[in-house]
Amino acid sequence: MYHRLDDNGCFIDEFKIGVEYFLDFAFSHSNPEFCSRNRIRCPCKKCMNGEWHLRVTIQCHLTEKGFMNGYVVWLAHGEQSVRKQRRHQWGESSSAAPFAMEEPGNDPIREMVIDAMSSHGIEYNMNDQGSEQPIFEEAMGDAKEFFDLLQAANTPLYEGCDEGDTVLKWMSHFMNAKTLFNMSVANWDYVLKCSRRWIKPEDRDRIPNNFYSAKKMMRRFSLGYKKYDVCVNNCFLYYGEYEGKNYITCPVCGEPRYKQAHVQQNQYIPRKSLWYLPITPRLQRLYMCRKTAEHMTWHLACRGESEKIVHPVGAEVWKHFDRTYPDFAADPRNVRLGLCTDGFTPFGHTAAPYSCWPVFLTVYNLPPSMCMKP
Repeated sequence: MYHRLDDNGCFIDEFKIGVEYFLDFAFSHSNPEFCSRNRIRCPCKKCMNGEWHLRVTIQCHLTEKGFMNGYVVWLAHGEQSVRKQRRHQWGESSSAAPFAMEEPGNDPIREMVIDAMSSHGIEYNMNDQGSEQPIFEEAMGDAKEFFDLLQAANTPLYEGCDEGDTVLKWMSHFMNAKTLFNMSVANWDYVLKCSRRWIKPEDRDRIPNNFYSAKKMMRRFSLGYKKYDVCVNNCFLYYGEYEGKNYITCPVCGEPRYKQAHVQQNQYIPRKSLWYLPITPRLQRLYMCRKTAEHMTWHLACRGESEKIVHPVGAEVWKHFDRTYPDFAADPRNVRLGLCTDGFTPFGHTAAPYSCWPVFLTVYNLPPSMCMKP
């Protein structure tokens, strides 16, 4: 449905039918995130989901310019919020098959808690009475923290609030705002304090009263990190048997490992550190989450054909890799990673001298809208 013209320059009937099907599907949503005031995002090659238009305008744009390259999973038009019929009945992407709406009551925040529980070895189940009950496979205290999160995902923000407005959902939006707008802790605490004033006194205890309490509530969603000391000349990593504090000089160049002024006060502060975010639990989380697990096979199921390369899957190097390692390419769940690195000063050139040298890994199994910046 993405090819507009045939060899004679005439419109293909399949394209016309596909455009009508797309418009019917996109305008069927009542969620304002996807359809607002009879307008949706225009996926043509010019607008690229950046502008909202009426149905007749989008139909003209798609007829004149065609769909943007690589847009075969309609994420900006609600396809991620529907359940697809069984693939073996269709043998193709869900964008060409009928859709069934999600069952009522599905809460993405609640599902996020259950997915996080599974990644920590805590199985979730329903008891005979239909109430929620975690099965404890590890320490009771560890499982109790997840059960508290599950309660926060089910507890309304205040009595009489809209359905779905829970404590955990509200707090997750608050924490996300701190990252998006680079808010200081003092600023965040002040905004939280002002927001709590609009809630009845008897309901305020449901909400954390400062950033420390909120971070403590949300920390179970994090995947953690490891910190290793590094030689100041970058010639040695204090790892494994060398992690102990008794190794105070670099075995390669002899430079001190710790700041000398602090060692005299029995404070072992390294001169340089490496912050490592383990990749294995992060890849596991992608497959444990119901929504991202579907996108991890996008590179095989929805690659499509395009004159321009909009994703590494269309490059010759990807195809060469598949030919060289056919056993690896046979399973679409195998992870394709891209690595890049660069140095920068996180606090600006006018601040105190401080530099970072991050190493990024990008998962190229995901669609372009999730792994590449447009």
